Amino acid sequence: MKEPLVMTVDMGTQSARAMLVNPKGAVVRNAHKVYNPPYYSQSPGWAEQIPDCYWHAVYAPSPGMKEQAGVMWAGISAVTCTTIRHTCLLLD
Repeated sequence: MKEPLVMTVDMGTQSARAMLVNPKGAVVRNAHKVYNPPYYSQSPGWAEQIPDCYWHAVYAPSPGMKEQAGVMWAGISAVTCTTIRHTCLLLD
């Protein structure tokens, strides 16, 4: 049986990170995607982001991580996502 892994995606203010973590908490693979642009503003003091930017930031590292992980990819038993503090991201 393959070691179970958790894939976690961290959506930060400037970039997204994806990691595969084993049961002991060790990161066994990781990928990183910087947002482009990091944010935009329609009003002074606001920091906004185009919603599709987050989807692409999560998806973009996945094929590379899958290739890096090889047979470990089949061991993913859970996926988690963390976001920027008190952010609410509404999807369809």
